[in-house]
Amino acid sequence: AAAAAAMPRPLRCPRLGAALAVWGSLGLAAGEWQPRYFHPRRFRVDEVEESSDHLLKYGYAVYRDVIAPAEVDFALSLLWDFFEGLAPGIDRQRPRSVNQQSLDGLFANGIFAACGAGQSAYLWYLRARPRVRKVFEAIWGTKELLTSFDSLITFRHNDSSISKQQ
Repeated sequence: AAAAAAMPRPLRCPRLGAALAVWGSLGLAAGEWQPRYFHPRRFRVDEVEESSDHLLKYGYAVYRDVIAPAEVDFALSLLWDFFEGLAPGIDRQRPRSVNQQSLDGLFANGIFAACGAGQSAYLWYLRARPRVRKVFEAIWGTKELLTSFDSLITFRHNDSSISKQQ
């Protein structure tokens, strides 16, 4: 009985074994890769030309006014709904409960491609925001857009000076 109590509780995810096999096939142990943090320039939605140049030069562009603070709060609530549904013990009141142990190492690099993450209400809500679409239409020069449905990407930062409003 003591051995059973010490065993981790499984994620509520039907393809966990397959996801772990893919991660292992990359030759990376859970938690091996650590991102380097910095404060990138944040573009306004109307700065399409400047942001497009930055995107071409550096491979990314960050926009600061795409969704309103209330929408951020709602989206974060949906993200927590998703995480809390994955495994026992994950709790939005305890942000550090989302960790390598609770997610069985599937979230080591900020990319979560298991358990239907790409189809989560969180991502559908964000994809449907008008200004999100406006940015992508401007970057690609078309209203005919396709989107990835394979994963969600998020990092939990430890810098208390960073706020949602930035």
